[in-house]
Amino acid sequence: MTLFHKVCNENHPINKNKDGKKAIVLRLTTNRIKYFIDLGFEVKLSKEQFVEGQIRTNAGIKQYKQINALIIQKLSEAHEVLLSLEKKNLPVTLESFKKNFLKQKTKDFVFNYFDDVINDLEQKGKAGNASIYKTAKNSLKDFKPNSRLRFSDIDIPFLRKYEQHLFKKNVRGNTISVYMRTVRALYNKAIGEEVADRLLYPFKNTFNPGGYQTSYLETETVKRAIRIDEILKIKNFESKELTALHDAKMYFLFSFLARGMSFMDLALLRPENISNNRIFYSRAKTRGKQNTSFEVLPPRKEILDYFRTHPSKSDYIFPILDSLKHITKSQERDRIKSVLRRVNRELKVIGEEVGIEIPLTTYVARHSWATIQKFEGESEALISEGLMHTNVETTQIYLKSFGNTALDEMSKRLVAKMF
Repeated sequence: MTLFHKVCNENHPINKNKDGKKAIVLRLTTNRIKYFIDLGFEVKLSKEQFVEGQIRTNAGIKQYKQINALIIQKLSEAHEVLLSLEKKNLPVTLESFKKNFLKQKTKDFVFNYFDDVINDLEQKGKAGNASIYKTAKNSLKDFKPNSRLRFSDIDIPFLRKYEQHLFKKNVRGNTISVYMRTVRALYNKAIGEEVADRLLYPFKNTFNPGGYQTSYLETETVKRAIRIDEILKIKNFESKELTALHDAKMYFLFSFLARGMSFMDLALLRPENISNNRIFYSRAKTRGKQNTSFEVLPPRKEILDYFRTHPSKSDYIFPILDSLKHITKSQERDRIKSVLRRVNRELKVIGEEVGIEIPLTTYVARHSWATIQKFEGESEALISEGLMHTNVETTQIYLKSFGNTALDEMSKRLVAKMF
């Protein structure tokens, strides 16, 4: 089958109007038989106005540039349909071509579909998931800035090249895995809505065992916990009050003392979360499905008192969010991320100053609380509850890389007692 776009001069129903001018149609030739598909342009042209598949500049058509661009687009889509049929080893007939060509929609452009999914998630209040899709979309767009990228373009070689592109930009394996799994989830959604073709699915599954897979990209979690003596070094680190450095130290210590509370949960705390000398809150990551509380012990109260008199005004416990400025979930999340980046920069300075080898971040406080409790002999089930994990297996991921250290410390205690 061959394709041509032209002002048709053959005798067929869509040939010409009463003035003898003709429609712009797509001509298909298969087995020496010609077929015509009206491209839907309202304009009718004479032979003199249309040369070599384009409207002439002096044809007297005001929007000739836009129409010419659309003609090129339609021809490109027609060739993509032929390529898709060939990839699926399907017979190329007029019926199969028309069925696929006439149902082409802008939704099957990958980035358009990304935007649809992101908007849907934001409207449902799922700002976290929307953020993941945004990041993956931007990463993919950096690799392929072509706005007309289609799902049929994403095959195994495409994914391999995308992966190589990310490694060259020094993106870590776990992050690449997140991007790939997000693209895979998008592709699955598109298949479910019949936007993408199931037969072209490039990822590994039961029906495509040779497809692209992400598991080998995932590396074991890097050690992110420190010892209790290092926690004390941070506590004793001298910093001037009401400076970014001192605030970062206080955020870290509160997170550690609050059973490894995440920075997101810390930022969302309001005065009404404190009642009867206890802090009650729901974990943001699980969208309020997990609730807990803990007593305001003296070390925790000391930090709360510091922020209560902080000059940065806020209707939250910690001066991170402002309910008048950060109204939507997306604005809240963006603000928290921005502050978290600054806090982590200050924490790295503290870590270097006190001689802690691993880069210090707020997440280290969470891992450290869990690991120190493990060293103290607490059960993994209890630690899991303190971390508000949905299962103990997640807690074990936190703790498994510290097993040998724990055994070494146990041996040292035994030797000290015996000798």
